[in-house]
Amino acid sequence: MKKFLVIPSLCALLLSAGLAEQAAFAAENVPAQEKQQAMLPPDGKMPPLLKDGKRPPLPPRMRRPQLSNAEAAAKLQEAYGYRYSEMLRLLNNGHSYGEMKTACLYAYLSGAPVEKVLQLRQPATWGRVRVQLGLTPKVYAERYMQYQASYLPADSSVDRTTALQYLQQGYPLSDILQAGRLVQRSGRSIAEILPLRTVTCDWTQVEQKLGLAQAKGKDAKPAFGRGQRSGAGFAGLHTRNMTKERAVRIFHNDYLFAEEELGRLYDKYGFNAAEDICLHAYMAKKPLAEIESLRDKYSWERMKYVLGLTPEVYFERCVDYQARRLAERMDIPRKVTKKYMHLGYAMHHINSAYLLAQKAGLDISKVIDLKTPKNSWSDVAAKIGVSEADCQAMKDKISKDFGRHA
Repeated sequence: MKKFLVIPSLCALLLSAGLAEQAAFAAENVPAQEKQQAMLPPDGKMPPLLKDGKRPPLPPRMRRPQLSNAEAAAKLQEAYGYRYSEMLRLLNNGHSYGEMKTACLYAYLSGAPVEKVLQLRQPATWGRVRVQLGLTPKVYAERYMQYQASYLPADSSVDRTTALQYLQQGYPLSDILQAGRLVQRSGRSIAEILPLRTVTCDWTQVEQKLGLAQAKGKDAKPAFGRGQRSGAGFAGLHTRNMTKERAVRIFHNDYLFAEEELGRLYDKYGFNAAEDICLHAYMAKKPLAEIESLRDKYSWERMKYVLGLTPEVYFERCVDYQARRLAERMDIPRKVTKKYMHLGYAMHHINSAYLLAQKAGLDISKVIDLKTPKNSWSDVAAKIGVSEADCQAMKDKISKDFGRHA
């Protein structure tokens, strides 16, 4: 089987370890600014936002080129060793490349046939599929690390044993591979180089610390994601027109820290970096100042390991976090949220299903599985006899209590 690196979201998974999706680690020859400029319309401006705050679809010339089914089947075969003809058949039957990538990964990690995974997916979210396949946070994390170490890029200067050793210490594969590339150029060991990459020091700065000139065509890429909140149910993170007053209110309501301390963080770091500190402090049950002091020592992924936030611990604390918020804002009993999150349901699905069930006089168990990837909550509402007006009122309540735009 030809080696091919696939690094999907390691925990949007199961809402567990919270590792954000990372792209395949490949150097780009064209500077990002030039690439972005080349994608703009003739007037050099991005399309204006619509009334709902979203951007209209990009014109064809601005969209990423789409893989043909034959190309997609070849990539899946390279990544997992599944038969090309089988992958092509499933793609020709209407499954998208994105859906197939996730299905193949879950099949690979669980040992289930790809078609079984796709069948489980039809009526359910990926979170439910993971639970049904037995991919708990701990099992998923362990098997995924084994997978990453087994399928290193063809040009990797890091061997499988070394990669697995550092993966198990909380280092993301992208950082391990980048450190491996710098070993020969710097004459330093990977153990010396890896710790230099922190929240506040990207790979370009690491190269400068090592006294290395930037390798032509091998620009060091920044880390993807911000604090890896994906999978914990952290929806609604849009922060347009943010002000200090709004930021402090959001942070206080979500993470319960003192407003005075939150105001200081916002003044010093801005919204995104301040929230990363709040998130990790809350999940690790540590003071904000302690997390703040660790930013110069670790990357966020490594920090989770140091703080003892294993996949299972992080998942349980995410469940507790969401159960508290739904109880406070929606009067949803904590035991309901915990029960369904452990079954793989997303927090926002539990929220909507419970509110609709209350309106219809039903138990949530009669409603939550009516929502599938192919329908909307409005469709569910109509099916259980809830009016469109009541459904919209539910959506407005969720937006008001959880949104960050106002």
